[in-house]
Amino acid sequence: KTVGSMVYTGQDGGSSSSALDFDGQNDYIEIPDDESLDLTSGYTIEMWIKLEQTNSHYHLMGKRPGCSNSNYQLHTNGGNSATSFGLHSTVNTTNGGTIYWDEWTHLAASASIAENFIKLYVNGSLVNSSSFSGSLPNNSAPVIIGESGCFNGYANGQIDEVRIWNRALSAAEVQEKTNKALAVNEETGLAGYWRFDEAGGTIVHDISGNGNDGVIYGATWTDEAPSLAYP
Repeated sequence: KTVGSMVYTGQDGGSSSSALDFDGQNDYIEIPDDESLDLTSGYTIEMWIKLEQTNSHYHLMGKRPGCSNSNYQLHTNGGNSATSFGLHSTVNTTNGGTIYWDEWTHLAASASIAENFIKLYVNGSLVNSSSFSGSLPNNSAPVIIGESGCFNGYANGQIDEVRIWNRALSAAEVQEKTNKALAVNEETGLAGYWRFDEAGGTIVHDISGNGNDGVIYGATWTDEAPSLAYP
């Protein structure tokens, strides 16, 4: 694919050269609903963030029509020098961990129906685990990055390297994948993978093979990105 004058392969080699900056007002990315993103048996969500302290409660991403029937929503939750993060769904809300402002931080959250757990990870380390009962809802909402579809808690800061899996990764898998970009042909269960390496244009490309490209609304490209190992 070609973005501006840059040829974008979405595959292997190179290094992370760009991320997206969100202004905390009305910036977001919208990824249309697709069957591959309707994750009702389990999932893992990963992203790198670097947030500014203008609001303690940011909605980082979600698949949520309004404020109900949430399949998944990743958010931060209150604090002055630091904040925590959490995963919200209709069946459970779990918070934990410490995120420091103005520092690149890797977040991962997983849920499993078969094992009835939600687990949260910060920089590859497990920070909280809780159990739940019930089912994960299906909905027709798009996936929103930088907001969630509820309460307008727009993120203020940078986001990079977003991944959605259709399975709950193990703790060992989360740790192993934290500080690197992925070779998609070596992975199983990627529902969506957005590297944000386009460095320009209004589209973020899904390189998982599912074609879940997203449209950028307001967010701007920055060359400030986390340092990751590339395949």
